[in-house]
Parts: sequence; structure tokens; C-alpha cells
Amino acid sequence: MTISARSGTHESDGDRSRMTVQTAKPLQGNVDLFEASLRSPEPLWELHGALRGLLARGADREALIQELARFKDDLASAGRDEDWEIIYEVLTFFEGWCLPHLKL
Repeated sequence: MTISARSGTHESDGDRSRMTVQTAKPLQGNVDLFEASLRSPEPLWELHGALRGLLARGADREALIQELARFKDDLASAGRDEDWEIIYEVLTFFEGWCLPHLKL
């Protein structure tokens, strides 16, 4: 069996039938969620809750950390210092530099 994420199809070696396969959304898809959280009245707590929800639904913890770190770098490049600080603080929640009930 061959699965192609690019074409969104798979071929079965037995009957060579083709069908559409739903592929996983790339991690970059969470950037919209991060941006929406940053625009909320309480961005730190909004993002914390959103991340807690993603983790509860089975998101990979290390992948989220990597995605947040890339997003933080993008914010720094764009000169968005206040947003950078919020992402930095959220990343400390993953490391445990927070009250125990805030750890992600």
C-alpha cells in the first residue's frame, strides 16, 4: 500500500484502487489559534487554556513546544515584543517554572 500526503490518495497493491485520504493538519495550523489567543483581553490565560485543550485532545507536547518556539522567533523578528513575552511565559509553563496547577 502506498500513501501520499501530498496527493491525498492511497493505492492498494492488491486492486490498485484509488481513494481520497484525509491527512493530518500540519502543525503550522496552530498559529491561527496562537494569534487569536494573543488578541484576546487576557492573552496569557487564553493561550494557556487553548494549549491545555490541545493537549487534552492528544496533541504531541514536544511538537507544540517546537511550534511555539518557532512562533516566538517569528514574533521577535516582527518586533512584537509584548506578544513575544507572552509566548515566552507560556513556554515556561511547559518547563514547570510556574505554580503546579499551571504546568502544561
